[in-house]
Amino acid sequence: MVTRALALRGLVVAALAAGCSDRPIVDTYDETEDGTATLPLTTGSMTVGPTSGPSTTGPSTTTGPSTVTATITTDPTISTSTPPTSDTWDDTGSFCGDGWCSPDESCETCPTDCQCSLPGGVTQGCGDPGAAEIFGTTDFGLFEGTRAFFAWEGFPDSQWSALTLHFFDASVDIEAAKQAGPWSGEHYSIRSYTGWSFNETGWLGSDVVFLEVSVDFQWSSFEGVIEVFDRGGNWDAFDPGDPPVLYGYLSPDGDFEAPQGPFAAVFCDLFTSQIIPE
Repeated sequence: MVTRALALRGLVVAALAAGCSDRPIVDTYDETEDGTATLPLTTGSMTVGPTSGPSTTGPSTTTGPSTVTATITTDPTISTSTPPTSDTWDDTGSFCGDGWCSPDESCETCPTDCQCSLPGGVTQGCGDPGAAEIFGTTDFGLFEGTRAFFAWEGFPDSQWSALTLHFFDASVDIEAAKQAGPWSGEHYSIRSYTGWSFNETGWLGSDVVFLEVSVDFQWSSFEGVIEVFDRGGNWDAFDPGDPPVLYGYLSPDGDFEAPQGPFAAVFCDLFTSQIIPE
């Protein structure tokens, strides 16, 4: 596998050279036979006895003891305010998945609660297309994929954003395709929403994916195997001279005439698809 990955990367590099509430208290009530009730709320006690003075409503009809003692205590393990953010605070009741990022959690250890930002190099910027050699037949005829981009779909600046890949036929005006956006059906292209989030895979991996083909606002689709085996370029900050790159291979999944081949996809923010929370 390593030999194949290096060989594929060599092929791709050669081609590229060419062209981040309050919790409610649950009260318990325990009333004993002598009428004593324990309520774990706050510290203190109170005794309620009969009122003084003559009765104005007639004789009492109640039975049992005339004095009820309520003992009130506090459970120190229950917090009724927003958890503090101090690094020294320790809440033995917190856990990954409780909806807030505690001081002992991070986006690496608990990405469901702690949001991590994407690397700066893939938040903005668009370089020249990366090289690709993805050739095969689609429902619209021969596809000669010679240019490749990658982007993401999801919440802005979040590592939960998922990788998308965009391959363009040699006949496509790339500048026009950039302006058309990520899901335009105008230009002859193949694109895929992989579902791979950055915090889970770093956008590296291999899986069967759904690929959409479009040209002249007509669409078709097929399944293939996308393998992304390496990253290159500057991922810390976007540099047009050294943009982020994903090296990979598109393989057919049953239909051996379907488009297939290596690619070196370059990041382009014009193909990102952001979900803006309301």
